[in-house]
Parts: sequence; structure tokens; C-alpha cells
Amino acid sequence: FSLNAVSVTVNNLYTPSYVTEVEFHWGQSWPYLLLGVGLSLVSSLMPAIDAARTSPTIVMRRGSYDVKIFRGDRRLTLLALASFVLAGIFSLLPPIGGFPYFGFLAVFLVIMGVSFLSPSALLLGRDLLKGVCKKYFGGEGFLASMNLSQNIGRNSLAISSLAIAFMMIISMSIMVHSFRQTVIVWIGQTLKADLFVQVAGGRDIDYQYTLPGDRVGDIRKIPGVAAVDLFRAQDISYNDKPAVLGSGDFKALSRYGNLVIKSGPSAKELAAEMVGQDRAIVSESFALKHEVEIGDSLYLETPNGSAELQVAAVYYDYSRERGYIIIDRSIFIKYYSDTDVNSFVIYLSNKNEIENVRQEILKTLGADYNLVIRSNSELKQNVLEIFDKTFAITYSLEIIAGCVALLGLFNTLIALILERKREIGILRFIGGFREQVKRMVLIEAGILGFIGSILGVVAGVIVSYILIFVINKQSFGWTIQIHYPYAFVLFSLLLFWGVSFIAGLYPAKLAASLNPKEAVRVG
Repeated sequence: FSLNAVSVTVNNLYTPSYVTEVEFHWGQSWPYLLLGVGLSLVSSLMPAIDAARTSPTIVMRRGSYDVKIFRGDRRLTLLALASFVLAGIFSLLPPIGGFPYFGFLAVFLVIMGVSFLSPSALLLGRDLLKGVCKKYFGGEGFLASMNLSQNIGRNSLAISSLAIAFMMIISMSIMVHSFRQTVIVWIGQTLKADLFVQVAGGRDIDYQYTLPGDRVGDIRKIPGVAAVDLFRAQDISYNDKPAVLGSGDFKALSRYGNLVIKSGPSAKELAAEMVGQDRAIVSESFALKHEVEIGDSLYLETPNGSAELQVAAVYYDYSRERGYIIIDRSIFIKYYSDTDVNSFVIYLSNKNEIENVRQEILKTLGADYNLVIRSNSELKQNVLEIFDKTFAITYSLEIIAGCVALLGLFNTLIALILERKREIGILRFIGGFREQVKRMVLIEAGILGFIGSILGVVAGVIVSYILIFVINKQSFGWTIQIHYPYAFVLFSLLLFWGVSFIAGLYPAKLAASLNPKEAVRVG
């Protein structure tokens, strides 16, 4: 699935990709294996040093070691606040070499802040929930809430892993949903033509498939056609960075089409400035990558000499991250002597004539060229299908992160039960039933899942802003409007909380099945 998702993304956005099978190479795997082992060793240094310096009498008292580290020690909370402040500062810094290093560092600092904040969140959750648990779940609920502070370290790790996994799910869902809604608004405002035509096999990122411009000009004679806008593009290098040079008919665009302008004259006014003039409009991503503003000049080397193009406007575009330079078709022919087209759009005088015009186009060009003709609604649907396929890989990553976090919760509960054998045995001796022990463990799992989910939602919103306004902006140059998927967040919150209970089923069953006599002898 991951191979297919990545292949689709590369194929749609960058270059044709036809990877069909997964290949494993040990030579490429060793660095990551060594990195994993190295990080594991580094992460064990602090606990090992701390354990070596701790008195044996303190360690023998269960829970006291955690009390020493976490309870009443505000250093972790201060470290959490410092991490969040540093994340905010780093998110304001510019990219280095076009890569958002500080943006990713800001995300890492948020993760560290969540980890440092987990003990305080655990104790706060215990204080807020113990009354509710006692009221609605009786003694089992009260014991479950109070047990959270008996091993703060282990419980905090479970909460932080849950929070980080849920943070990833929430932040990615907000980013993808915001991007999708932004694209929906953009295509609704930009795609105004009635029919979109290109050669079969050609794609929006592959400009080798062309049609002769003079043949396409015959389309204007078809009854019902109000205007035809011819598009020709080619990949270029500008300032040693890849870009796309495109051309179109600004007369047709100003009368029938539309562009969402970020800065500069409106699409209706562009014809007066662009037709027959050495001027260009550039996409937002191109303007940000090359630090270009209205009035600046672009210098291109063409087959017919050097071209100096003045930037007339900056427009929003989400089709190519490398950025577009768009000039009038007459200027493109002037400098490149190329009259072919990659695609063309048709504006109709009567919207009801779509099918008739489609058939006439096929009669005119279909005998010599294999064409793909899509209506406005069909193209919009195809755009969203490509978008959804592009981000399909994120869904698998979210599922993996959730499974790892829930496995961590499962292991934490198992370890806590093994540590509390004597306590559970005493509960059974003084009259506790198996079902009560089982409910107690399930409530603990639910509380841990609830605290982790709430912490994850807050962190997820923070990270989503970094992803959208820092990492995405610096990487691709796209402006994305925030749109919150409220229903998905609520559903995910309830699902994650519910799955936390499921993760506690086996530990609860294990606790209930302990033999009281053997459990007491453990101590």
C-alpha cells in the first residue's frame, strides 16, 4: 500500500513512476538499524545514571522512585513551557537553502514539550477525575484514579506516547482537510471553462504530448463555442531551480475565465497588461521561492534570444509546487517559435451544448489524435481524486502511529499489574470481586486514554499550524486556509478513547485471574 501511495504521489506531482514491487537492500538498511540502536542507547543513559545514584531503600518502596522524580518537581513543567516557547521562536525563522529545518525542529520541540508535560497532565487529570470516577463508578473508579499516581513515570510514558500518536493523527487530518478545502475553493473559482481537452497519455506535469495549434484553431468554428484558450508549457530552470513556463490566451481569460490573484490587477484587467507585452504573471510558490514581487524583472534564455519579462501579478496555484511563469501566447511564440499546444479549454455560449460540442471536437480531431475531453464537473472530480490519492500515505502512517501507541498502553498496563500483584491480592482478600478488579483496570486504561487524547488534540492543533504556515509554506510556497474537521476530530477522539478500553481488556482479565494467595506471597 505504501509503495503504491508514494508511487501515485510522485507520478501525479513530479515525474512518471512505474515502480511495481518492493525491493529490500541490506546495504540501505544498516544505517537505519544502527541509528535505532544508537538512539536506544542514548535514551537509556539518563535512566541508567539516575538509577545508579538512587538509594536501594528508596527503590524498594514501590512508587517512591517516581515520587522523587515527578511529584512536586516543577522542572519538567518548566521544561515543557520552555520547549513550547522555543518551538514558537523557531517557527518564525526562515528556511535554510529552501528547506524548513527550523519548522521541523519546532515540531520536535512540541513533541518534547508534550513529553515533559505528561506527568503534570497525569496528576491534574487524576485530581479532576477522581470525584467523577467515584461518583459514577464507585470504589473501582476511585481506586483507578488514585492508582495513576502510584507509578507516575510509567503512566506518564503511556500518556505521552498516546498523546504524540494522537497529535500526529489530528495535525495531519487538520492539514490535509484544510488543504483539501482550500483546493476545492480554488478550483471552484479558477476552473470556469466548460470543456477541457488534452491528448490521451499526457498529464498536467508532462508536456511532451502536443497538438498542432492550427488544427486546434478549427475548434473555434464549431457552433456554440464562445472562446478557446490554448495552453502550452515546458519545464525550465530558473536560478538553478526547476520551474514551469506556461502560456495562454489572456483575452479569453479576461472575458470568460478567472484566476485567484494574490497581488496585482484582477483577472479581468490582465488582458490590457499582458496581451502582446513582455510581461508575466507568476504563481505564489514561484514568487516565494525566488523572492519575486510585482514590478520585478525575470530574465529567460530562449531560442530566439534573451527575454526580460516584467512581473504583472502573483496568483494562487496549487497544481505544481515548483511554480509557474505564465506569459501571453503571442509572446511565447515570439521567443520559442512553437505554435503547438499541450491542452486547451473551451468556453461555450450555451452550457446545454456540452455533449454536442464534445462530439464535434472528436469529429474534428479525433481521427488523428486520441483525446481526453472532460467537462467542468468531471475535471473537478478528477482533481479531488488525485488529491486524495496523493495523501493516501498519510492515512497508513496515522494508523501505524496509533497502533504503536496503543501497544505501548497495553504493555504499560501489563507491567503495572505485574508490579501490583500483592496489592491486587490484598484487594481480593478483603472482599474485592474479580469483576471489580477487572473494572478497575479498564477504568485506568480509559483514564490514561482520555488524558492522552486531550493532550494529543491540543498538541495536534499546535503542530497543524506549524505544518500549514511554516513547513508547507517554506517547502511548497502554498497558502492554505485553516479548516477544522470537527466531526473527524470528535470521531477520532471517541474512537481512540474506546480503543484504549480495548487495549485494557487483556490486562484487566489478567489482573482478575491472579491467585490471591500467590499474589500476596510475591511481596
